[in-house]
Amino acid sequence: MAEKMNVLFISPFENMRQTIRKIADLYPNIDTTIRAGNNEDGLRIALDSLDVSFDCIISRGNTATLIRQAVSTPVVEVKTTLNDVLGSLSEVTVLPQIVGAVGYSNVLSGMDALRRFLPFELRIYGFDDIAQLESIFRELRGAGIQTIVCDTITCQMALAQGFDAYILRSGEDSIRYAFDYVNLLQQSNRSILEENQLLRRLASVNAEGETVVFSQAHQLYYSSLTQQEAAIFDCLQDLLADFRTTDRFKIIKQHAGYLYRITAKKVVVGGSTYYAYFISRRIPNIQNLHKGIRYAAEDEIQAEMDGSVFGIANLEAYYSQELNHALSRRNPVLIFGEVGVGKNHLAEMIYLNSQFTKNPFVFVDFTLINKQTWSFLIGHNDSPFCDSGNTLFLKNIDALDAQQITQLVAALIEGNVAKRNRILISCSSRRDQSTLPSVAKVIDQLSCITISMLPLRGKYGTIESSTNLLLSDYRSRHSCQVGNPDQEAMALLLHYDWPQNYNQLIRVISKVATLAGSGPITKDIVSEALTTEMLFTQGETELCANTFLDLTKPLSEINSDIIRILLEQNGGNQSQTAKSLGISRTTMWRMLKAQKAYPGAAEGSFKGSIASL
Repeated sequence: MAEKMNVLFISPFENMRQTIRKIADLYPNIDTTIRAGNNEDGLRIALDSLDVSFDCIISRGNTATLIRQAVSTPVVEVKTTLNDVLGSLSEVTVLPQIVGAVGYSNVLSGMDALRRFLPFELRIYGFDDIAQLESIFRELRGAGIQTIVCDTITCQMALAQGFDAYILRSGEDSIRYAFDYVNLLQQSNRSILEENQLLRRLASVNAEGETVVFSQAHQLYYSSLTQQEAAIFDCLQDLLADFRTTDRFKIIKQHAGYLYRITAKKVVVGGSTYYAYFISRRIPNIQNLHKGIRYAAEDEIQAEMDGSVFGIANLEAYYSQELNHALSRRNPVLIFGEVGVGKNHLAEMIYLNSQFTKNPFVFVDFTLINKQTWSFLIGHNDSPFCDSGNTLFLKNIDALDAQQITQLVAALIEGNVAKRNRILISCSSRRDQSTLPSVAKVIDQLSCITISMLPLRGKYGTIESSTNLLLSDYRSRHSCQVGNPDQEAMALLLHYDWPQNYNQLIRVISKVATLAGSGPITKDIVSEALTTEMLFTQGETELCANTFLDLTKPLSEINSDIIRILLEQNGGNQSQTAKSLGISRTTMWRMLKAQKAYPGAAEGSFKGSIASL
């Protein structure tokens, strides 16, 4: 059985209600609501009824015109019939030879065809503005016309002017014709009604911004985007597959220098399914307003990867096992390693191989944020933490103090950020290792997958291949013919400690290439470059061999390793080490005893956990 039409009938006269109800009862497929109101009053009724979602509105004359101009709902107009004209003159005992028909033009439309069936001459005087009535009345007097049929407003004014005025009422036939037209709408033009319902619903959801709608067949159904924004359609069409698993989602896309915040919603109207996107656009100046936050699209990340030594040296293959493990689960990933080992690029590789590449890669660099950015990040409803479907790369978490890390973890957990986004975290080794307990807390409370990245030193094959690739890139960019390192020069490069890893290697290769010019790279040139580097990295080399933290171990072992490292850094000072950890000496020794991590650990059971502090 076809769904009933829900119709609002706005009558210009209260006494028409009985006639309308009589005719409406003959149409069981139409649910009719009747209200009385003329002109502005009728318009007000229509506007107040929008939230009811009527399929169409029936009215007459100027009231119908006003409603049609104000709403998107289809408006069916009650037309004047022959019986309406004759019925309005039923009280006239003797019909005059000439009768004037005065009213709004749309009320009188079609009456010209009725004149030849009338027992009198009918002269028609239509107007679009009530101010025109005075001139019409003068014309009527000049023509000697005393009797007129007209609408309600005209009738009142005509009577005041001394005319014999009779209200042109809508009879059963004209009302029946209106309902017949509603039936026709239902039978042959249902798609128009659905469209209006859909657009009304969409407009109520998206008061600001643009709207794009696709049909169930994934064809573009409606769009308010400009021609310049047409390229975003491909992106939106790709997202249609996401509706298989959810009826609603929110994403952010970057395109042509703009950030598009997109809310996607499945809408069902009249048994048909539509896929709607509500879009707001803004210039991505968030990195300027909030220092340390940057949005990047897939093509930007791919370009960064392709142009890096990490990408050139094919280190993706080196970390393939870790990558596969990270990609197989939705847990946050913490990437740990020395400065310059490529933590950023490993995070980018996870993003590029994930299902989130349709959405932005959001950098949050904790070494760059200020108080304003921190407040925005933790507490503002426009924070990246409030979005969905993005990859959030929280860089250099070791730059935060213990209190900030606690706040960050709380914000991520309470906001279910990890359930709505992919979270990647990087942490660098630091000389004092003061942040290690807090980092362990992050691993524990966020259930992080951990990846420990190996330093460059000792990876002789990688050093040599990376050097050759960097030199090749230098030749291409500078259009020069710098030579390769000779045997002694390469030996120096291979056996250097590289405390700043790939960052330092890139810097050194650029310097030796500049010094060599078009000649070979000799031992002396490399020695000069490395001597300069050692001046800037003094003390880092001896640190590297002793501070590498293996985050692939169980959490209890990581805790013990942290204590061992700090004890060594503090010269064996137990009180200072316990103080820096925020635990008692007794608790510290119990933890060490449990893992047999330090000679002479006291007897006792493992009661505490650094990660829980």
